[in-house]
Amino acid sequence: MTETLTACGLQTCPSKEPYYTHGSRMVGGKMQDVRGSSLIKDYLCDNIDTTGYMNITVSDDGSCATVSGLKRGTGNDNPNDFFEVLMDTPVIFGGKSGVCDDYDKCPATGISGTEKRYEDVITCTQGESSPGAGVYPTNASNGAQYIQFVGKPYRYTMPKFLCLEFPAKTNPFILDLEVSKSGSNENDYGRNFLFGGLSVPRECVCPGAPTSSDECTTAPMSDCPMPPPPPVGIEKDPHLRFAHGGRADFRGRNGRFYNFLSVPGLSVNVKIEEASFRLHNDKLTVNGSFITEAHLVARLGPGGKTRANVSFWASELNEHNWGWRVINGSCGDRAFKLGRGGFRTCEGLDMEVFHSSASFALGDWTISVRGNHVYSRISGPEHRLDVDFSAKGEAAARSRPHGIVGQSFAWTGPRDGKIDDYPEQGHFTTSAMAEGAIEGTAEMYEVPSAHSTRFSFTRFDASYPDEPSLPAIAASAAISGASASL
Repeated sequence: MTETLTACGLQTCPSKEPYYTHGSRMVGGKMQDVRGSSLIKDYLCDNIDTTGYMNITVSDDGSCATVSGLKRGTGNDNPNDFFEVLMDTPVIFGGKSGVCDDYDKCPATGISGTEKRYEDVITCTQGESSPGAGVYPTNASNGAQYIQFVGKPYRYTMPKFLCLEFPAKTNPFILDLEVSKSGSNENDYGRNFLFGGLSVPRECVCPGAPTSSDECTTAPMSDCPMPPPPPVGIEKDPHLRFAHGGRADFRGRNGRFYNFLSVPGLSVNVKIEEASFRLHNDKLTVNGSFITEAHLVARLGPGGKTRANVSFWASELNEHNWGWRVINGSCGDRAFKLGRGGFRTCEGLDMEVFHSSASFALGDWTISVRGNHVYSRISGPEHRLDVDFSAKGEAAARSRPHGIVGQSFAWTGPRDGKIDDYPEQGHFTTSAMAEGAIEGTAEMYEVPSAHSTRFSFTRFDASYPDEPSLPAIAASAAISGASASL
């Protein structure tokens, strides 16, 4: 099967290509390093030869690239995570598959390859260097999906990695994939491209189509616009970032529900579960916690007479990080369930499920929930949830929000709380409960059940004021809005 990918609207700079791969290639008779993205450049290897795996052509103006796959796969060489196609990756990529030199290191068996790819078997001497002979190591901490790679040659997967660069704020972009038979073999088969994406938060890109290579040089970091606050909760146990700046850590108590947002007619609770996991290349064992459930309650319709209860369950995510019943709930007296690709509206509450995430929008408030694996897990839940809250217009001022994160929308500036200081190795137990950032103590935000709205600072049953009572905050929110995450 022949597969060809075409992408247009790419970043255009005369001095560099709009894509990045492993290795180097000839340009104008000179070997040119094609590595460059500030997010991945340190994890690409010069010694990984992509010749024979992909054919890449770029249009004259550099805005379009066409990529043809040249090597058949084995059926189980498709990556699930970025660390499976990159080398020497840090914890943020979820695992590590080796370093660049490992790509050419002969395995202990002296044979690199499988019978299914008999034309590509390499015989070599254990431990010596042989181009492309390296294999994925045994690394249980990389998760269940990684097991399919153990002992398989890197060359079956890594040389096929391609990163396309689009200009900042591109929305939308279009990729065309053409799949056709190769030759006359009726039994020939292949495998579609696997797509994934990452944003580069502090990358200075060319404005429009520059006319000289000087305009394509990356500006000093001090000249780059500051990005929005990074997503919170991506790394392991809950780390909180607040609406107007500041951060804190929050361990919580095992099995307890905590309110994180409470405004008139809308409340969001989360469940905390303890877990043990490893960090720093397995040198540190952490006894921490994760958010495993998110529960939303809303008063809807005329007079707020309709009540909606909605829950997102990390336990419903499968090994591929999605599920058909990740959300269940009720809209009035009507029960429902939602999974990947599902959408439902309940009297103004819009709910939509994507792959492993979901969004809930009601009025000026949006809550986004993302599921993810618990990487390097020892015990406890296999999946965790990350939650974002955002308010637009005067929502933050008019509703005087509360909850562990919600109260930050009513602040006029940043506020920091207690942070857990992780050592490099050994054993560590988290203890921070956002002390110093939140009003009162963590126990005052506990609720007795998933959809309970009662706690010390509840705002759920309050009415919206006719006019904002906090004009300074209203002005700030009206200009730029605000967002917070956990």
